[in-house]
Amino acid sequence: MDFNYLLTQFILPSPCEEIIYQDLRIRIKRDDLIHLVVSGNKWRKLEGHLLHYLKSTYTNISSIGGAHSNHLHALAWTCNQLKIPCELYIYGHPENNLSPTMQDALLWNAKLNLISRSQKETIGESMAKNNTYWIGEGGIGPSADLGIAKLLAEFPKDFDHKNNIIAIAYGSGTTLNAILNQTQHVKLACLSPVKSKVHLDPSNRIIILEESIQVAFGGFNKKLLAFITSFYDHTSILLDPIYTGRLMMAFTEFLQYYPQTGDIYFLHSGGLQSWIAYNKRHASKA
Repeated sequence: MDFNYLLTQFILPSPCEEIIYQDLRIRIKRDDLIHLVVSGNKWRKLEGHLLHYLKSTYTNISSIGGAHSNHLHALAWTCNQLKIPCELYIYGHPENNLSPTMQDALLWNAKLNLISRSQKETIGESMAKNNTYWIGEGGIGPSADLGIAKLLAEFPKDFDHKNNIIAIAYGSGTTLNAILNQTQHVKLACLSPVKSKVHLDPSNRIIILEESIQVAFGGFNKKLLAFITSFYDHTSILLDPIYTGRLMMAFTEFLQYYPQTGDIYFLHSGGLQSWIAYNKRHASKA
């Protein structure tokens, strides 16, 4: 399958749906609908990397992440579709208990290497020596900016206005920093559920959202699940329990106290496949 044919399987541009929830009018950028597997910012970040690889003399693609990485899941599927050899480095996971993400990656012919957390910082350096196209954790890298530019081009022309605000969940910070650097006025309300916070470019347009719940990354919380259920019942839009669910909950709470005079946007960055591992891990608690 070539790259252009692959694109015919995707819903692009993704729709921007206006919903009303808790008396808030929110425009949701439905990147979760791009594709069943490669959804949200996973595709946005991958597109530039794939185009770079296909124009190069590299012989394979390699990347790194945790056992439940949405990025690695999307990369493994895409490489399999394009017949690109794919090698993944998974850190901090026992060999005898493959996650659903890792199981899928094996089905898609990716080679898995389990490493320790202490090894993760040096893996990328060795890849440059063996003609491997290396993608940093979470899809980070300059090539990721291309897909984010295409995402921004799909918003209304008046999106980048000082009175507008958009909510963005972040892990590696790739998507958030790219949107920050490619816009001038819109405010960015952001939340990261990861323990080790990443570097964000300094800006007075960034609003760090606070959560009313205390929950570990991927942890169980009844209030969060009740919110995700309520949101789905009212809008028919499913959020994930790791990123977008927590983001929407914190964002709507923020907006109750800080009403906006402009348009309110929310980037649905996909990641819905995380429900598989989440439900398996917390089946006895629900």
